[in-house]
Amino acid sequence: MTSSERLSRNQLLFRDVNQRLQDLSLSQVQVPWTDRTTYLCECRQDGCLESIDLTPDEYEYARSYPDVALVRNGHESHGEVIERTDRFVLVEH
Repeated sequence: MTSSERLSRNQLLFRDVNQRLQDLSLSQVQVPWTDRTTYLCECRQDGCLESIDLTPDEYEYARSYPDVALVRNGHESHGEVIERTDRFVLVEH
């Protein structure tokens, strides 16, 4: 497996983990929830384990783009920036 393939696989794995974190967070609340949850950066930087704090609405917005990675600011070097906020960047690969 090439380095690029491994990084792509890791990105998909982190995206899956983040979806599970979202599902768990939402299942634990009984009222409309606006607090932030910590998610993993989905960048393609080797060894990145940094996190991003997002509200449920921010996370759902990011997931509304099917081929977009949710990354920390400064981690957008691999792909086209779709949107940038003060806490995260949406990057298309």
